[in-house]
Amino acid sequence: MPEYNCGTCDEEFESEKDKLEHELEEHDEELSSHDRSQKKNNLNKLREKEKSQKQQRNRKLKMIGGGIAAAVVIGFFGLQMFQLAQSTVPAVNQSLGIGTGVHWHADYRITVCGQERTVRGGPILAHTHGEKTFHLEGVRQRKEQATLGWVMGELSTGEFNSTHVFGKSTCDGEPANLTVSVNSQKIEDPTDYILRDGDFVLINLEKN
Repeated sequence: MPEYNCGTCDEEFESEKDKLEHELEEHDEELSSHDRSQKKNNLNKLREKEKSQKQQRNRKLKMIGGGIAAAVVIGFFGLQMFQLAQSTVPAVNQSLGIGTGVHWHADYRITVCGQERTVRGGPILAHTHGEKTFHLEGVRQRKEQATLGWVMGELSTGEFNSTHVFGKSTCDGEPANLTVSVNSQKIEDPTDYILRDGDFVLINLEKN
């Protein structure tokens, strides 16, 4: 609704700025020099205020636009990182203790050329406490970390496979035979055997 009336012709305007512009353009000759000067000053103030408000709006729009662009970029890279993280999370296999926390124990006995060996140390995922027990703890990220071969490697026992243990494959320079059994069952490829809670591992290297 119009709120401003011309003091000379009673024409209605929606803003004071429009009214002042009308009076200065249409009724300039009817205004006294004092009124004319005052109206020009008021008009200039209104124009400056309008210009300032417009600049502030433009700055806000730029900030909003920049914020939206930043949010889009962050969202995009966040999605990429999430997808990457998801792709590296192992498939959970509780029966193998992969991708889920475990605290398992597997007893062992290792005999090399008639001498029993005890392994020590090791990282949290596979260690001993100077005992004849493998302690398997934490979250194993992949199947390989659950194998007997990986555990023996982490315990720095030297080369271990179907023919070597502690890096040895002979006894006193003579051919020797390595046998590995778990729970009394002979294991043909011990490096790939998945250790489980409660296992008893028997590793024996002796002369043929």
